[in-house]
Amino acid sequence: MIRTASLRPALALLALAVAAWLAFGCSKQLTVDPGRTPEGVLAADSKLIVFQDIGNLVYAKHEFPPNSGIFLLDSTFTVYNFGPGTVQGQIMDGTLASGFELLRQQSGGGFSPIKDFPVTAAVKLLSSHWAIYPFNDQPNDGSLPPTYQARGALSGSITTNSPLTNQAVLAASAVADCKITEPFLSTAHGDSLPLVQWNAVSGAANYYLQIYQYRGDIKVGSEKYVYGIPAPVAIGKVKNFFIGILPGTTTSYKLGQPGAEILINRPMIGPDHFFFRVSAVDANGRLIACSAGAKQDTVRIGTEAFLYSPGAEIICVSCGGP
Repeated sequence: MIRTASLRPALALLALAVAAWLAFGCSKQLTVDPGRTPEGVLAADSKLIVFQDIGNLVYAKHEFPPNSGIFLLDSTFTVYNFGPGTVQGQIMDGTLASGFELLRQQSGGGFSPIKDFPVTAAVKLLSSHWAIYPFNDQPNDGSLPPTYQARGALSGSITTNSPLTNQAVLAASAVADCKITEPFLSTAHGDSLPLVQWNAVSGAANYYLQIYQYRGDIKVGSEKYVYGIPAPVAIGKVKNFFIGILPGTTTSYKLGQPGAEILINRPMIGPDHFFFRVSAVDANGRLIACSAGAKQDTVRIGTEAFLYSPGAEIICVSCGGP
């Protein structure tokens, strides 16, 4: 049995949209250039990444006989953020932008807004002034493959000085497993500043390293399933300890050392479990790989056990063991 689930409440998105429109939507909007590039200034610190909602497969098992500790596979179902085929994106921004107008390339070559309101930040990393702006789209026209660009608002308005992201092209939907490897997996347990290592991904222009934990306001275990859906970084009910952008030529990074553009870095106080994710993005701004995790995570609900990919390696830091 295959089931799908959408776990992003529409009312919350509507409230964000209304608030953003009041601050941003009434300002004069510049026309979109009939050529390939909208008005604005390309900004290295505005990085647009696109990917498809490919879901997370969950295995449902039940305990039989009761209280035996033996779990038998009952069914499987796939959990999505928005639904199969939906284009998702994340804007990683370190400029002074307060919101972003999201544009999709049309069949004639120019770009047009796809939403009546700006994209607002879901994550604000105050220590570095970076922010993460997620979005989703259901393209039914325009260029193929779907091509996006975003431009930021400065003091609530779009101007000729507005920061422009890169153009991001969703040429394919497949996302490979960016495997985190030994010796990190066996040595990180005793080190609060570990050397994270991963397999090289062909075509990677940048790697994104994220270390996080689930927040305490996750009330139902099934809320965790969406965090295993491939994405550059997990956003939502997570507490970030580290996010860094690394060049595509590297396959390792020791926390705290030079070589990464650091968006957030806070100490990991152990012993405790942390999620380590490495994602790969190509030169066209497409997510091409994301850590799946060598071990499935488990959610227990009564006599049922649900196994799912956590989208990361789960490591007990400073534990001295797994």
